[in-house]
Parts: sequence; structure tokens; C-alpha cells
Amino acid sequence: MDQAGKQGVARTVAVYLLALVLIAAAAFAIHLMADAMAAGRAEASRVAAINAHERVLTQRIASLAQTLALAEPERRAPAETALRDAVEQLDNTHQALIDGMTRSAGGLNASPAVRAVFLEPPHNLDGQLRRFIGAAQRFLTLPPDRRAGSAELAALLDDAVQPLPAALDAAARQWERDDAAAAGTLRATLTVLLAALLAVLAAEALFVVRPLFRRLAAARAALQAAASIDPLTGCLNRRGLLDAAGREFDRVRRYGGGAAVAVIDIDRFKAINDTHGHAAGDEAIRALTATVADTIRSTDSFGRFGGGEFFLILPETPLGDAQRVLDKLRLRVAETPVMTGGVPVSMTVSIGLATVSGYDADVFGTIARAEQALHQAKSEGRNRVVGVMSAGAAPAAG
Repeated sequence: MDQAGKQGVARTVAVYLLALVLIAAAAFAIHLMADAMAAGRAEASRVAAINAHERVLTQRIASLAQTLALAEPERRAPAETALRDAVEQLDNTHQALIDGMTRSAGGLNASPAVRAVFLEPPHNLDGQLRRFIGAAQRFLTLPPDRRAGSAELAALLDDAVQPLPAALDAAARQWERDDAAAAGTLRATLTVLLAALLAVLAAEALFVVRPLFRRLAAARAALQAAASIDPLTGCLNRRGLLDAAGREFDRVRRYGGGAAVAVIDIDRFKAINDTHGHAAGDEAIRALTATVADTIRSTDSFGRFGGGEFFLILPETPLGDAQRVLDKLRLRVAETPVMTGGVPVSMTVSIGLATVSGYDADVFGTIARAEQALHQAKSEGRNRVVGVMSAGAAPAAG
């Protein structure tokens, strides 16, 4: 081979090696971005779940405080215990979130804009939540006869309507904007790398990029499923349910029509676990899920809030129709023992039902009324359906 041929081979080898280096570098960069996107989505999902949980807890605390203030003496103890638990949960959840945001290493990747929502005016969400928690703690120390007209109760009810929901919404929106911006930057960089990869060698791009995209899509789909699916039942989890409930609430407010929401709770679920073991409790949860799936429509949304509590959304369903469906479900559960280890275990459910109301500022108002109806069903002896049509309407037992 002459000198020119040797030089040509050397150039070809150099170009090929350069292409391999570029492909490897691009593949490595794509891999790092895929990990970053998955981590970012996981963090965004976790923060969204915390934000939604804080919002539910603030509404629950206000509702429980009002219930406790008006409760008869014999019903104060369970209401006070539930309120203390909810206040402690909110305090711990919020403190963990703030610690994660302020930790210098290994904490949440909070942007300055997110920190401003939490720590600076006009929202100062951290300060608002701490004041709300403080008011709840002071309310619990009041004598029972001073709770109904107390300033602490008024502060809790006012904050639960405004401005806490607005501040929580602002925090959620800012997290979403930051997540979208980060994802947009990663996608833009990914596009540049792909273009460079194709420009260097189309064949290598074909065999390197496509498998990575498939893995990326699978990781994203798995992440989305994990964020909204309950692993025990395969139905929606709390976050997925709240998303579905929010969409249904917006649809009703925008286009009219009606919708009902129901909170379903297995009666004496702890006793099932204590008596027959947690495997029996899991089987009871799965059996209830299967029964509900056989009863509801494909357009309904059903899932597990946690423990033995479930949530059902019934679009375009008046209160009377919803009560009939849920009473049928209640009877089927009561008439069908759960088989665990060859032993039949009887199970009943209590159900609180509410319809979307024009008085509700958001879906959490409807959920709160459904939970109040559930508490009434429990207090009236369990194994029953109690529904309310709208804010201020009298409960109807079924």
C-alpha cells in the first residue's frame, strides 16, 4: 500500500473512531439525561403528593375542629383524637418538606421561585401553615365549652378557605413550572445530541438512539403508573384519585351536569387485621376492589385512599342514583364473606356520599362533606350509606 493509501486508511479509522467516540458520548449523555428526567419526575411526583396531602390535611383539620366544637360530650374523645392525629401529620409532613428544601445536600431541588412561595411574601406558605398548625394546637388546649366561638376555630375555618388553598396552589403551580422548564431544557439538549449523532453517522444513530428512547419511554410510563396506581389493588391511589376528582369537578363547574363522590371504609378493618392477620386484611381490600369493579361503570373512577378507605367518583350521577348503586354495593359486600386461609371472614362497609356543590370552591369541599357523611354512617352503627346533596343539605341515610 502506498503512502496515500495508508493515509486514507488512517483517516477512515480516525473518522470511524471519532464517530464511535461521539456516539458513545452522546449515548452516555442521553443516559444521564434519562436518569435526570426520571429523577426529576419522581421528585415532582413526590412533592405533588406532599402538596396534595397537606391540602387534604388542612381541610380535614378545619372540618374536624368544627365537628369537635359542636360534638356532644360522649363524642368528643374520638373527634379530638382524630384532630390531634391530623395536626401531627400536617406538622410532620410540612417540617419534612421544609427540611428537604433547606438542606444543602441531598434535599429537594427547590428553585428560588419555589423557596419564595414557601418563605417570602405574599404567600409565605411556611408561615401560613405554621400559624394554622399553631391555631389548631391552641384550639385543642381550649376547654370544650370555649371551643365553639373561639378565635382559634374562626382562624382555622377562615384559613382553610383562604389564603391557605391559594398558597398551596401557588406552590404546586411553581413546582410544575420548574419541572416543565427542566424537562424542556433536557429535551432541547437531547434534540441537539440526536441531530449531531445523525449527522456523524446515521446508522449508528439508528442503533443507539432508538433503544434508548424505548427505555426512556418505558421508564416514564412506569414512573407515571407508579405515581398514580396502588400496588396492592392495581386501582388508583390517593394522588390518582385526587387528580381524577379535580378533573371531574372542573368539568361540572365548566359544563354543568352533576357528579357524586363517595368515601368507602371497611368497618372495623383494624379488627380484621388484629384477629385474622394482615394477609386477611389485604385479601379484604382486594375482595372489596373486585366487588366495586363488578358494580360500577367504566366511566366511574375508583381507588384506594389508604388502609381500608376507598374513594369513588360517579360522573353524571344524581344523589338518589348514587345511593342506589352504593347500597347495592354495600349489600354485596355484606353478603359475600372474604375467604382467607380457607376461613370465611365477614365484612361490611360504611359509605359517605356527597354531590358536587356550587358552594364548593374546589373538589376538597365535596370530599370533606363525603367524609363527614362517612363519619355519620359510622356513628349510626356502620354498614350503611349516608349522603348529602350539597353544602348545607341534610344527610340522607340509605
